Amino acid sequence: MKILTKYIVKEHLRVFLLTALSLLSLFLIIGLFEVLKDVFQYNAPIGIAGRYLLFKIPQAIYFMFPIIVLISTIVTIGVFSKSNELIVMRACGIGLVQFALPMFIVAIIAAGVVFLNGEYLLPQSNREMERIMKVEIKKKELKGKQLNNGIWYHSDNGSIWEIKLLNNGGKSLRGIKIYQFNEENMIVSLIESRMAEWSETGWVFRDLWIRNFTSDGSFKAEYIKKKMIPLPEKPSDFITIQKDPDKMSYREMRHYVAKLKREGLDSTRYRVDMESKLSFPFISLVMVLIGIPFALRSGREGGITIAIGMGVVIGMSVWFVYSMGLSLGRGGKLPPLLAAWGSNILFTLLAAYLWKSSET
Repeated sequence: MKILTKYIVKEHLRVFLLTALSLLSLFLIIGLFEVLKDVFQYNAPIGIAGRYLLFKIPQAIYFMFPIIVLISTIVTIGVFSKSNELIVMRACGIGLVQFALPMFIVAIIAAGVVFLNGEYLLPQSNREMERIMKVEIKKKELKGKQLNNGIWYHSDNGSIWEIKLLNNGGKSLRGIKIYQFNEENMIVSLIESRMAEWSETGWVFRDLWIRNFTSDGSFKAEYIKKKMIPLPEKPSDFITIQKDPDKMSYREMRHYVAKLKREGLDSTRYRVDMESKLSFPFISLVMVLIGIPFALRSGREGGITIAIGMGVVIGMSVWFVYSMGLSLGRGGKLPPLLAAWGSNILFTLLAAYLWKSSET
């Protein structure tokens, strides 16, 4: 039995690696053409495209591994079915679960790789790709940065913003400090505010302290309950600095959601994205569960080409339902947990039904 298991593992790994090489290469080639368009448009050095593509590899692994698991599983079963080896195995009393166990192990490993990649590599690589695109290709200046304690923004007029939290597309700010300097880079004023809301006429600050400093280091402080201050900065200036969910790990997302809750802000969208950091890697397991019974049916009714086509259709269906669930969750139509995990639950139940019918 160990010999048979090793044989199945060997054949499945061979198909898995070939599928991975093909699909990852296709993903990166498409990415190369996309970045070359911007490189030529902005007259950037051609070598930048190579570095950009290098940082795109974690993204390729993250998004392509589930479909790689699905197609490699379907093709492996198709190969065994075409050579009648699967029929011989089942005639010798080898059950479907025992036959599929190596594929489950590969799927579990793939799910772990996807999660670890999304937690440690993908956020950093996405941030670096964004920096390369904005700074090195499009020659834009980065005016700010998001750190653990909030967002720092350097204004064109020399002032520096420190913002604890952004919400509502950058139109609502929490925990604001604005440092203003003179030509000698000496601080002349400090504006501190509990919150600020964007209006058509400018920023409306609430519960703010304005401290004006003199040359001898002393200052005069004034408390104001509510005041509109005309400043050149707009919400779009800050929202471009804030990290998107794809540039944050699960731990960073959990920390950010906790900050939003403490401030009494709506965290629904970010809770959905946080849950998706855990649910997405499990798609690899769902792909195997649903792919095996479909492959058994296609193996009896058609060839490997039909099996691959069916795999693509299944993968697109899973991806469509998963994406729709996230969209409904972000819009508040579904609870965050159900929005992120609903697709996995639905297709797992479908797989259970197909497995039951395949064993009869």
